[in-house]
Amino acid sequence: MSIKRALDRAKICVEHFQQTHFCTEKFTLTRLMGKTNAVHDHHVFLMQSNARKLVLKLCFTAREKHGLGEEFRNLQKVFGDLGNQGRCRVPEPIAYCDEPRYFVSEFIEGETVFDLLHRAKTVAQRDDLFAKLGEFTAALHLSTYVETRPFWPKFYMSKLTERWEEAKKMDLWRDHDVDGYINQLRKQMKHVRGRDVIKVSSHGDLHARNVMIGANAIWGIDFAGAGHMMNVIDVTGLMIASDCKTPPLGGALSDLGLVKSHQDAFFNAYAPAGSLTEVMAFSMRANLLRTWIGYSDQDYATTKKRKSFALVGARVKHAFGD
Repeated sequence: MSIKRALDRAKICVEHFQQTHFCTEKFTLTRLMGKTNAVHDHHVFLMQSNARKLVLKLCFTAREKHGLGEEFRNLQKVFGDLGNQGRCRVPEPIAYCDEPRYFVSEFIEGETVFDLLHRAKTVAQRDDLFAKLGEFTAALHLSTYVETRPFWPKFYMSKLTERWEEAKKMDLWRDHDVDGYINQLRKQMKHVRGRDVIKVSSHGDLHARNVMIGANAIWGIDFAGAGHMMNVIDVTGLMIASDCKTPPLGGALSDLGLVKSHQDAFFNAYAPAGSLTEVMAFSMRANLLRTWIGYSDQDYATTKKRKSFALVGARVKHAFGD
């Protein structure tokens, strides 16, 4: 859907919101972000009146329209568990409607950690941001019950090998010995199989664009994939996306392929919820490798993706001692 048509639909949603919530205030609409392609068609608008600012989100593909209601329910649950009174918060869910399909939530004044990481000038500034990521992740993971269960690495390895079987047919991967890295992980499996791992209240798609820093709080947004999952899913995904895909400012790397000071800052702040166990380390390496082999020939055609491919590849080689 074109941006103009999305704006027209947004105006209809605002009118519906005003009628159902008995609002007399007048809102102006500003498009904040969105994506329109063969798979995605969603748009986010700022609804602003003289009294308040709200976020309006609407989707147009069948899959995303279905997911919009689930995302709102997820946000309601996390808001109920975590709230927005402490230092770590989520936006308040305000309204959801099936037809026209939209939801409204609190607007957050702040900047994404992604933007702040890229604007940082020193490793110390980034360390502080990773500490905030650790603090928010710990608060989210402890916001409801924690369940201990055995870790079975076959899940990671089956996904990894399946992806590699597809990737190695591509020109991009002809000169890369990923089989050697996969064999290393297979040898490490025996050390983590059956070890304890915790299942927690998880974001499901935690990365630096989904965490915002406000004046007095750290905010999590976009809970479309939230659920009760292993903590390693949030932690490894967040660290890889935030650290390994960000152009480095310096600093020694750890044996997981992360900048050591960033890793320490995160896990020191995350300590109330968990630590850097063997299971976490195994999962970090496995997820890092899976992220790297997720790049395709089509990705490599763009300058931005080529740079990202090189950044992640360098971290993989370090993590596997290459």
